[in-house]
Amino acid sequence: SDENNHVKIVCGTGKFKLLGLSALDFPESIGFDEVRKIQLSESEFKRMIGSISYAVSSEDSRKALTGILLSVSENIVTAVATDGKRLAVQSSVPEEVSGAGGDCIIPLKSANEVKRLLDGNGSVVIKIGEKQCSFSTASFTLNTKLIEGNYPNYKAVIPTDFKKSVEIDSHKLLEKISMVSQILSDSSSFVVLDFESNLLRVHASSSEVGEGGDIVEVEYADEPLEISFNPDFLADCLKNTSSDKVIFKINDSLTPVLIEGQPGFLYVIMPIRKK
Repeated sequence: SDENNHVKIVCGTGKFKLLGLSALDFPESIGFDEVRKIQLSESEFKRMIGSISYAVSSEDSRKALTGILLSVSENIVTAVATDGKRLAVQSSVPEEVSGAGGDCIIPLKSANEVKRLLDGNGSVVIKIGEKQCSFSTASFTLNTKLIEGNYPNYKAVIPTDFKKSVEIDSHKLLEKISMVSQILSDSSSFVVLDFESNLLRVHASSSEVGEGGDIVEVEYADEPLEISFNPDFLADCLKNTSSDKVIFKINDSLTPVLIEGQPGFLYVIMPIRKK
């Protein structure tokens, strides 16, 4: 590069000149006062973000929901994502935490970028201020603004009492949902889970294509129950869990269903009311 900020690149017989700008024009990182600090293993932070990020809202009408809530309480770190139709929660015990407990909302793009940069070794230190936070490892530091606003009280929508609890092989259920969903013709379609005696029937139908179904063996001795879900919402949870088994906790075909996976993971999904 020269005094005019022109960059010359030569490779073999190829020659290029790129027009640059002065480095003095590049914005400097703005410092902030730290109110809390969290240290997690890189692999644990990647797991936390990966297990919930699909549930973040893509609609700007509720800005707070376009980010991931990172909450610290009683030395437990909890990451939360919701789009108003489903809720994903992953809690973890950090390696170290200091400062006041509280919440912040991290932009999804920033969280995913940190996840991409982590190599799984070492630790990541998260320093949180009033309007900014930083992520630091041995190889990089990423600063980001926080999303301002109030995140909904996610704890209030997590059901606590259930009449039925069923353990299901997450891989087999995902396989059946993916298979029967092939015949669905639009995003408003649904898959139906029929719980019978030690059997779960997964089926779907379309007036334009046809119908299909398959079964998964489960331990179920309650009365038969039919419940319908958005297939993508249900599959997202199963694709991103690190657990071989998930537990469905259900009351009926109309009220929220709680799915538990690996330790600290909860997923709340609303059934679809069939017309």
